[in-house]
Amino acid sequence: TSVLNADWSLVSSATLRAYQHNYYASSTSPALGFSLVSNAVTYYINASKGVNYAGLDGPALNAAAGRDASWKSLKTEKADHVEVGAKFTPNDKTQVDVSVFKDRVSDRYYNDGTSFFSTGSFTNQGGEATLRQQLTTHWSAFVGAAFLDPSISNLPYAPKSSYTVGVNGKAGPFKLAVDAQNQSDFYSFNWDRTNGGSSASNTNKLAGFTVVNARLAYPSAALGKRGEYFVAVENLTNTAYAYTSDRPMPGRWAQVGLVASFN
Repeated sequence: TSVLNADWSLVSSATLRAYQHNYYASSTSPALGFSLVSNAVTYYINASKGVNYAGLDGPALNAAAGRDASWKSLKTEKADHVEVGAKFTPNDKTQVDVSVFKDRVSDRYYNDGTSFFSTGSFTNQGGEATLRQQLTTHWSAFVGAAFLDPSISNLPYAPKSSYTVGVNGKAGPFKLAVDAQNQSDFYSFNWDRTNGGSSASNTNKLAGFTVVNARLAYPSAALGKRGEYFVAVENLTNTAYAYTSDRPMPGRWAQVGLVASFN
């Protein structure tokens, strides 16, 4: 941390991970970030690279399905991430976070039925914003929104928009938390690694949905400092939705339990 003046400080961080593999080339995964910090606002920028080695499908298909040994020459898949954002705290009751980001995946591997190749690539960019607001002494609320713009229209699990909203607090001795999530339609299933690389087909599109959840808790000193009895209800509106075709998520359901704390 470097103190620039009475109002601003510069905070920096850097990491480097190194990987070794018994078949593939060694790789590194660096990350670097800077934050300009004051009492009311923080501006930040960070960049990182992630790596992913091919799995066992190469040797397995080589042995059982007639593929050749080209899997031994695959490159590491790379994910380059860049993010710029800001955190605003105009007063002690309000916090606003906004950011934009871009991810680029390259050297994604696939096979054409005989050989393996490292040529697939795509980008996914977007932005998100959240607001946390203290409403009263015992009640607070939050709202958030995220937007994605992938370079491939059928990229799985990448809804174009999603929103969250919630409120939590205390009413007498009871603690209540209610939240809702909404997301637009999206494609599911894995992006096929066979016969296509970046243009692999994915036609499994699922509808968007809204889900509401609630949790009511009653603190109990007999269960420790953080001990409580609770009732939680998921999917209050009994919405029919799924993240994967033919595997629907549960309708309205509830659980009753307790939390014990021993410190």
